[in-house]
Amino acid sequence: MTRPPTSFGPSMSGSRRSLAMSGSRRSQAMSGNSQADVGHSSASARASMTTDRRSSSCQPRQSTAGPSRRQSFFQSSLQPAGVPRDPRPLKDRSFQARIGKELVEYMACNGFEAQTGHVLSPDAMKSPTQKDFNYMFQWLFHRIDPNYKFIKNIEHEVPPILKWLKYPYERSITKSQLAAVGGPNWSTFLGLLHWLMLVAKMLDGYMSKRSTDDMSRFQIMYDYLRDAYKDWTSSDMGDKSDDEVLAPHIETMARRSEQLRSKRMEELRDLEEEKARLLEEMEDVKNLKNDESTIDKDNEEIEKILADHERYHNEARLCIDKYQNRIKKREQELVHLDQEIKEEEEKHKKLESEVAAHGISMEEVHRMIDERERVKEELKSATTRLGDAKKNVDEEKLKIRSMLGELKQTVKTYNSLAYRIGIVPATACNAKGGDYELKLVVNDGSDFTSPNLQSSGSGALKSTEELQTNGMAGNQPGHIVNLDLRGHVLPYLRELQNEISERCNAAEERTMKDDERLEAIKKATVYQADELEALDEKIREAEYKHGLLAEANKTRRQETKAELDKMAQTVTRLELKLNNLKNDEQHLEDEEMAKTAEFEQLQIEQQERQGLSAKMRRTLDIVVDTKIEIQHDLEQFEKLVNDELAALEQAEQGDCEQGPRRE
Repeated sequence: MTRPPTSFGPSMSGSRRSLAMSGSRRSQAMSGNSQADVGHSSASARASMTTDRRSSSCQPRQSTAGPSRRQSFFQSSLQPAGVPRDPRPLKDRSFQARIGKELVEYMACNGFEAQTGHVLSPDAMKSPTQKDFNYMFQWLFHRIDPNYKFIKNIEHEVPPILKWLKYPYERSITKSQLAAVGGPNWSTFLGLLHWLMLVAKMLDGYMSKRSTDDMSRFQIMYDYLRDAYKDWTSSDMGDKSDDEVLAPHIETMARRSEQLRSKRMEELRDLEEEKARLLEEMEDVKNLKNDESTIDKDNEEIEKILADHERYHNEARLCIDKYQNRIKKREQELVHLDQEIKEEEEKHKKLESEVAAHGISMEEVHRMIDERERVKEELKSATTRLGDAKKNVDEEKLKIRSMLGELKQTVKTYNSLAYRIGIVPATACNAKGGDYELKLVVNDGSDFTSPNLQSSGSGALKSTEELQTNGMAGNQPGHIVNLDLRGHVLPYLRELQNEISERCNAAEERTMKDDERLEAIKKATVYQADELEALDEKIREAEYKHGLLAEANKTRRQETKAELDKMAQTVTRLELKLNNLKNDEQHLEDEEMAKTAEFEQLQIEQQERQGLSAKMRRTLDIVVDTKIEIQHDLEQFEKLVNDELAALEQAEQGDCEQGPRRE
């Protein structure tokens, strides 16, 4: 049986040699890239245990059995053309800060400064020096390979090490960049150091037996190789062929692989059910967000209308007080003028009686006539002023009537908005049995345009009482509307606002729980990706086995031909053996066809898994967008609430300042 080709890399010590490649493969899975599996490198890379330093890599030896139709399992896998793109957001400042913090904590916990004698500056993760990078890289690689010695400059040492470790993005790092790691290229090297840290952590986990990976798929392959090699090397094989010896082990491996696959399919179905349930919860959260946005808008409009109504109510009350004072002054002037006219008339009669009783000269009569004319002119002037005063009173009453109409429209608008937010009528969802419908207590039939308030009698007085219950202070808000807006309605609206805020907080908590479930789904997706790598490893094993069987078949044919030339006397026995060989060849061809069919089936399953991974990524994108929208809406609502509270405080301060001013 032909031994597999070998290749050489940097020296490794102890059991860490076989684990280095496993840590590399784990780190590639965590970075989210479907790179070539490096698990077989641990089997093909033979580290030197007697020398301190060897070449970082060399090409594997080609098989001497001629060209093969498929690639050997132990040959290096081909890399895709071009420079691969790193999907990690290395340019993001927050991502750099996070991985830099993890790197600093790891070095601090494992004695970086004590082992290297080098102290890092506080800004080493933002703008490091070349010396800082050299010490960090050498220390991290020594965590992977303690016996490796750095001899050349760092720009000559790093590329072969990254190629040996199968770093997925080693072709994007050049020697010129390694000579100056600071500046715009630091994000690339920070990602490289973080990747080395993850590899070292994985090796530490394997060494301390703290690995959380499911090793069942590797255990199946290990049991197969162990048992098959044990039977193949045993001395009691007799006349059994290699296929007969390996057949039971292949059947056992296939059965255990199928059991593991069934278990993974059940877990996949559970994840799909969980995904459907989370999608339904996302729809419920979206609907709740729409309802909350409508309530927020209505609440904002009501707050604005209440502020406008209070401001207008205060202005109208001031205007009513001012015009009532003017009307009282005009009425007092009119009474005073009437008294003056009566006194003049009595005085005139008295003078006429005195004139009749006493003889008076013409000059005195003319003087009396002039005095009378003067009195008439004053009376005419007083009558004109009285008409102007009545006219002013009528105009003021018309203005009051107009203000009353505007007040009714404001009340109507308030009731409409209160109905929309659910506090009117008393049986509404947010009313809680309270009556918050605003009504005017002023009679619509009041006459505010009476041309003569004094002559209209009790009817005029009754109509003026509609808007003037107190002749000195005017009406209070409780005399015009049936509710105490400031003392009863406004506190309830604030309480309703707080209740709505609590609903929003509850919705945010549910969103956080959904995020935790999605994080669990993401971890399960990574786990399924690891299983996909295991299937790829099975495919490579099948290819390797096919190559070994083909070489063994060719060797047996050559030995049979030599025996035919040497042993002509045993033609019958040789013909029987030839027939057996033909049967073996047919059996090998049938087995090759079966392996080909199994390989195609594994490819189909790999495509299905890739489709499921793409759907899962789309689902995560939708959930992240929804969370961002909800957070943005909550921030806007919080800003609006703060603005409204500030406006209400200013309005209350204004009312407090106006109250003492009126007093």
